Formats: sequence, C-alpha cells, structure tokens
Amino acid sequence: TGEILPGAVDTQKYGADEALLSARYMIEGEDNTGKPCHVFIENNGVDGKLTPQIITDSEALHWLETKHLQATLEVTEKYVLITILCEGGQL
Repeated sequence: TGEILPGAVDTQKYGADEALLSARYMIEGEDNTGKPCHVFIENNGVDGKLTPQIITDSEALHWLETKHLQATLEVTEKYVLITILCEGGQL
C-alpha cells in the first residue's frame, strides 16, 4: 500500500493510427511484509496495451523487476485505475 509522490508524469499522444501513453510515478508506502518501501513504475503503451516496468528498494517486491508485466487501464470521471497483471495473475 502507498501513495503516489509528487512529480508523477502522464502523457498521451493521439495520432491517426494509434494512441500512445507514457506514465512514470513513484509510490512510497509499505510492501507486503509491512516494511517501508518505494516502487517506481514506468508504464508505456500503444492503443490501450500497457507494459509496465518496476524498480523497487523492497526485498519482498524485488522479483517484480524481472517479470513480464501487462496492465489494464480504466478511466472514469472520478479516477484512473491501472491494474497490473503478472503472468496471468493480478498484483
């Protein structure tokens, strides 16, 4: 659990043939063992197919740095929800 730190960047570019998304943000919080941690997420995508990359200082979450990840994006009037999937399972 955690909160996104100030300075996050989210850009979108729409062309005639494709929509590009690039987002980068740092989360500060606790990992699944209760230890404080930081998680940097870079999320790039084309036409809604998102591919996140993760870097973290958490020993418990370090395995995420080497996994093939995919993400889904849900946009409403009140929020944006990004769900990250790891080899068939939701994180």
